[in-house]
Amino acid sequence: MADQPMIHVAGSVHGQVAAGNFVYQAQSIGGVINQLKIEGDVIKPRKLPVDDRPGRPDRIFGRASTETEILARVDDGPVQLFGEEGAGKTWLLRDLCYRPEAEATRDGVAYVAALDRPLEDVVQSVFEAFFESALPQIGIKPTTDQVRRAMADVEAFVVVDDFDQPRGELEALLGVTTKCRTVVAGTTETLLGAGSAIPLRGLDPDSAAEVFGSAAGRSFDGHSREVVLRFCGAVGGHAETLVRTGRQMARGELDLDGLVALGADLEARPDSLRQLTNRLGIAERRVLAVLAAVPGAAMPASAVRAISEVDDAEALLGSLQDAGLVRAASPRYRIPPEVASMLELPDWRSTTLRQLPLWIAAENDAGEVAHSAPAALSLLRWGVQRQQWADVIGLARAVAPFLGATRRWGMLRSVLEVARQAAEASGDTGALGWAFHELGTLDVCAGQVPAGVDLLRRAERLRESAGDLDGLAATRHNLMQAVPVGPPPHTPPPVKAKPPTKSPRSGWPGWIKLLLAVLIIGGIGAVAFLYWPQSEPEERAGSLEVDTRPVDFGRVTVGSEPRNERLVENVGTGPTDVIVFLERTERFDVESDCGFLDPGETCSITIGFFTDEPGGYDDVLIVEDESSGSAVSIDVRGTVDAAVDPPVSECDGFIDVDTAPIDFGSVPQEANVGEQQREVVNRTTCPIDSFDVFLGTAERFGIESSCGFLDPGESCSITVRFFTDEPGDFDDVLVVDAGGVDFNVEIGVRGSVEPGTSILRADPSDELDLAAGDTITLRGSGEVPVELFTIELELGEAFEIVEPFCPPVLQPNESCEVHVELFDRSTEGRRDDLLLIGHSGDNPDYEIPVFTFVIN
Repeated sequence: MADQPMIHVAGSVHGQVAAGNFVYQAQSIGGVINQLKIEGDVIKPRKLPVDDRPGRPDRIFGRASTETEILARVDDGPVQLFGEEGAGKTWLLRDLCYRPEAEATRDGVAYVAALDRPLEDVVQSVFEAFFESALPQIGIKPTTDQVRRAMADVEAFVVVDDFDQPRGELEALLGVTTKCRTVVAGTTETLLGAGSAIPLRGLDPDSAAEVFGSAAGRSFDGHSREVVLRFCGAVGGHAETLVRTGRQMARGELDLDGLVALGADLEARPDSLRQLTNRLGIAERRVLAVLAAVPGAAMPASAVRAISEVDDAEALLGSLQDAGLVRAASPRYRIPPEVASMLELPDWRSTTLRQLPLWIAAENDAGEVAHSAPAALSLLRWGVQRQQWADVIGLARAVAPFLGATRRWGMLRSVLEVARQAAEASGDTGALGWAFHELGTLDVCAGQVPAGVDLLRRAERLRESAGDLDGLAATRHNLMQAVPVGPPPHTPPPVKAKPPTKSPRSGWPGWIKLLLAVLIIGGIGAVAFLYWPQSEPEERAGSLEVDTRPVDFGRVTVGSEPRNERLVENVGTGPTDVIVFLERTERFDVESDCGFLDPGETCSITIGFFTDEPGGYDDVLIVEDESSGSAVSIDVRGTVDAAVDPPVSECDGFIDVDTAPIDFGSVPQEANVGEQQREVVNRTTCPIDSFDVFLGTAERFGIESSCGFLDPGESCSITVRFFTDEPGDFDDVLVVDAGGVDFNVEIGVRGSVEPGTSILRADPSDELDLAAGDTITLRGSGEVPVELFTIELELGEAFEIVEPFCPPVLQPNESCEVHVELFDRSTEGRRDDLLLIGHSGDNPDYEIPVFTFVIN
């Protein structure tokens, strides 16, 4: 076996992985592999039955029937449980793993969390639940064939949580667990073939109240229980919201009156969120901005702290979770896309892209870095769109070794493909050689040796041209492992010549000798003709012509965007390949449409200059003819002068905005009064950096603003809305503060809401004869909602109210049905009762007689 290059990655990345027929080790210059030599199979089964389960929830409410349904159906095929985020899928699945029916499965129980993980990595986790490496202290990354063969006879109860992949990916996962009883959970229904899809909806009122009480640490009865039930109805029995709010009450942050108001706010969640964001401080906004930089992906709390530079970021994340602005996958957090779209946050994507590699370099937990990979991949793809090539390559090279060491090769391949794209676009030969090396190494380990060898050879050429000696040694080492030198070809033994046979005559006749002489002379002439030196045909080769004078940007000011262009022409007689790159790419960048050029064709090179910091800078532009191996070097230089701020006295003029009070007048309750706008115009002679627009209390009014950076003469608008759900007189103050100039105004905002009517209509309202019909329709016909306090029978001896039940609150023009049925048919004659409907409407409560006749 060839010696392994002695190159090690800094930090805590360590360990080796048995991958196919190779041992893989993560390195900063690219994964290094050696031939796997072991007597017997490298894969061995774990001790059965397997017990790979998370902790069981202390209590779970209202889900017993769903668990029973899953267990009844899973014997006939896979089951998909789907429902919105926070509905309680994870609690149910964790409890399901401990049901006796699951534990009785022959090979055990395995639970896999698949959040933000590609299919290949999820399959890896399922495989590792039942198999391990036969080599001490070496992980295992099986090939597709090894997974298929090993899992073919596994009979276990397998749960895969948070698997939100397309239908084809789900079918591929189920193809691995063919003999297992498999339950998969996600937010949407994608199981369309064999198997069952079961929706998970909100908890029923009683179970929802139990969940809330458990989280609050207290019981509720009488009026307090009615308040809790109304809140549970307002949130639709959403489990996560119930637990979060209950914990707020347990900490003393919320009382029953606050719970009533919160329920009303949640019914108009977009408006309540906008009001909440007006009260966020700078630290909270910085924390949220980091999460919003990777929408939908989870970020470790330690990474949020490092990037936001907020020391108590973990505590703030907890309070933001309680407020419903972030979701936790502890110890990682993410911001829901629907929340991010409502918040007016600064764009921190560029900052996060640059800072995340610094956190990775300082992080000691390789698994935690691997968990941040979905967030890193989101930033990488954004960076490609913005053409921030150096930042993309830096983040990819920082996170890749951790993904290899933790066997997350599906995510690693996605990261490498983005890095390859950035390296090709930027002309970074060193980074492109690294990307090709990594991708080729993965292919070889996965059994795709020809494709992997082709990529490794491309990496070899690039690393050699870039002078990357360490990387070149690693690539050549991997090539030797992938294509080992075989034994010399077999050479047959020489054939012994037979001894000459004596002729019975002493010589040949003369005419035979003459014929032989002619043949010999003719043969010599033919050989001479064939092998006599011939004049070689002219070789067709490409040749590049490019202006090699220095690219000198001269003196430029901070913030300018100078560009310089050079033309390259193939003046040779054959085709050629052109590679363009900068030696350092610290202060300059290069874009090129060069590549394969036929004779006479041209391409262009554009050099840009980063002018964000004053100083003198230089670099070297390399234009390489890959066909011939020749290259030319062009000096690149430029100086950035600091911008001179204009004197303050030169900024004349004023900010034009109407400061008269914004008055909505007197309006009915729940009326749609629209909105009022104020225009802000920059009538100064200098630009305005930013605007800070906010309300003093933001309790009954909301704002939206398009104000940001304004050049002289530009304008923006501020929109003010009035929330009319409660009667009363309301006022607030709108504050407009312009950055960069001395301007701050306060504008009064006021409005009155007249109480609206609350009316409940019942049809029929006089009496209900079950022989004629068994349904009463209730309808809210006023201007404001009606609360339903009581729907019950006075006696309940012969009749009963059956599902579906009416909601606790009826909106205007909303209706529901009350179904009454006779259950006592034991004796003949008339049966009577009184249906009582208590409500908050302005009209009296209903007492509706109910009767029917029982005829034998």
